[in-house]
Amino acid sequence: MPRGICPARAASDLIAGWQALADYRAAEAVRIFERMAKADDPATAREALVGRAVALLARQPIEPAQIESARLIFAG
Repeated sequence: MPRGICPARAASDLIAGWQALADYRAAEAVRIFERMAKADDPATAREALVGRAVALLARQPIEPAQIESARLIFAG
């Protein structure tokens, strides 16, 4: 989780990212997941990276760079 954020807060932020994605707010989800990908906790960072990749594929209009970024995350 970004420095200074407790585990419960990190979980809440991840949930907010998935909820934003479910509510068709992919751009907001990308921002949330990008922030959480810097987490100290490896599991939180990993989930945030996967969330970012999914959100990139959902964000409209979709561009080739988004697809490539998501592909690299999934391949990583």
